[in-house]
Amino acid sequence: PEAVGVTVGGLIPARSYQFRLCAVNDVGRGQFSKETDRLSLPEEPPSAPPQTVIASGRTNQSIMIQWQPPPESHQNGPLQGYIIRYCLSGLPVDCQMKNLTNPDQTTLLLEDLINLDQLRDRGGCLQRRRPGGVQPQGHGVGPCKECPVAGNKTGTPSAP
Repeated sequence: PEAVGVTVGGLIPARSYQFRLCAVNDVGRGQFSKETDRLSLPEEPPSAPPQTVIASGRTNQSIMIQWQPPPESHQNGPLQGYIIRYCLSGLPVDCQMKNLTNPDQTTLLLEDLINLDQLRDRGGCLQRRRPGGVQPQGHGVGPCKECPVAGNKTGTPSAP
């Protein structure tokens, strides 16, 4: 008999699968085969951004950023941490980034900011780096989520 194959879709990255098959005819089905060897799918970047991102002014030079991880079903492998990107809102200046390597960290106090009128924030997820720094194609940073614009608290000028 000729070999027959089937493509199985809807599988989740960074998970392992095994398969069993049985033959079916007009009378019914036969016995299932032995399980295949375990097949592990590679990790992929997170397919959803961090959730419930909130930015709030703390002082005239600091803003607190808070978030929840992407849903587990969209993490596509163990999270390595987060990347926080922030820049002055409405000004043509380069954004700055903070790399957070603790995947359990869900808050960041940005301090020593210039006396801002507004700050714009974007957060992303960073996956585990592979030894040697070589990443398979498609691995790395997942989608970002636009954070609400947060103004820092305006301070009272100090006496000269």
